[in-house]
Amino acid sequence: MSFKEIWDFIQEQILGMKWLNQWIGNLLSGMGIDLNSRWGGSIQFFIYDVIKITFLLCLLIFFILVLCQDLVQVKMRFSSS
Repeated sequence: MSFKEIWDFIQEQILGMKWLNQWIGNLLSGMGIDLNSRWGGSIQFFIYDVIKITFLLCLLIFFILVLCQDLVQVKMRFSSS
């Protein structure tokens, strides 16, 4: 595998969550919703975007909390010296 193939995989599947969009599309198709219609495509996009944004916000909040916790510990070490 070349670097470009690896980067494309990371960008599309991990960062872009293409797998989630495909999964939601399969789920909606199984429910009988036509994804090629305006309503079907809009429903798929809305569900996909809500899940993706919620996940990314939770991930961001987690990393900020971890960073703040580390900064508090460093501050306490320096203040006790």
